[in-house]
Amino acid sequence: IIVRNDQPDLLEIEGLADLHGRKVAVVEGFSIQKVLQKEHPKVQLLSFDSPKKALKAVSFGKADAYVGSQVVASWIMQEEQIVNLVIAADSGLPTSPLAFAINKKPEWAPLANILDKALASITREERRAIQQRWVFTGSDEKKAAPRIKLSAEEKTWLKSHPEIRLGVDR
Repeated sequence: IIVRNDQPDLLEIEGLADLHGRKVAVVEGFSIQKVLQKEHPKVQLLSFDSPKKALKAVSFGKADAYVGSQVVASWIMQEEQIVNLVIAADSGLPTSPLAFAINKKPEWAPLANILDKALASITREERRAIQQRWVFTGSDEKKAAPRIKLSAEEKTWLKSHPEIRLGVDR
């Protein structure tokens, strides 16, 4: 679940149920759209024809959150330099494996065998190194601070004291 980094209430979400009543960007026709419609009907779905458009809708405040592939979203955020989005929570949906797809035409059939042989020859360590090189997950960036559960009283106090001074004595 990806949200803007200037939405404190959404940065504290723990799952899809916390998005009920919110506008959530999804990609039209993807399985996530059907799952959300069925299991979370209180979520207001906004459908887009690409993950890039869905993420930009969140970035520009047209949607509250994006639910989709972390790998795809992280790569788009990096490539498009969308710096105001963060991963807020795990959707709890099953992950999709990464895979190659090739054309079904018979003349492409040899490529499937070539790819299968090449993939079978890669060690687990080599596969991990390739994923770290090409699949951006945001782990290169600064680590997110641990989340702190605040009571309603503590949140109210913080809202009434928007400026806090800190003194440090070595």
